[in-house]
Amino acid sequence: KGSRIVSLRGTMKTQFGNLAAAAFKRALQSRVTKVTHLDLCNTSMTSSCVISLAEALQSNITLVRLDLSCNSIDSFGAAAMANGLKSNRTLTHLQLRGNHISDDGAAQFAQCLRSNRTLVYLDLIGNSIKCLGAAAIAQALKSNKTLTHLQLGWNKVGDSGAVEFADTLLCNKSLVFLSLKCNQFSESGRSMLKQIKPFISCALRI
Repeated sequence: KGSRIVSLRGTMKTQFGNLAAAAFKRALQSRVTKVTHLDLCNTSMTSSCVISLAEALQSNITLVRLDLSCNSIDSFGAAAMANGLKSNRTLTHLQLRGNHISDDGAAQFAQCLRSNRTLVYLDLIGNSIKCLGAAAIAQALKSNKTLTHLQLGWNKVGDSGAVEFADTLLCNKSLVFLSLKCNQFSESGRSMLKQIKPFISCALRI
């Protein structure tokens, strides 16, 4: 009864395996346990574990914050999570920093953002995302009116990704914060992003 915050701390060096994933899947699908926050940061979670959680998200109606940072989640896990979010109507904050989702995973989240109308905060810092993945997300944000905060710092986005985001930011009025810090922009790419700052409402960090 009532809301229950579930937190599993990486500082305890928890090894998150398939049995644990199955247990959390049952908790997320339960009508008795109402999980609102789930912290699985730094728990050695792999994509096979994420698949179980993603399946539960499709029907879950209580979870609002999920932290899967600093694990071993690759593009397959990202695809499963993005698919789960397409039908989810409650999750507002998702943190996936420090994983390995790459361009393929970023493209899956781009597809998710085209239909999801709940997620307001997405953290993809340090995921080896390059221009293709960044461009896919930028394109998706032209139609998404819900996401307000996007963290894409410490990736490998180059100048073509900067061009895509510059174009998006000039028409997207919903995004209030975007971090592109510590990517691989040249001076001209960085200069272009700086030049659009007076014309956008988003707080842009480069």
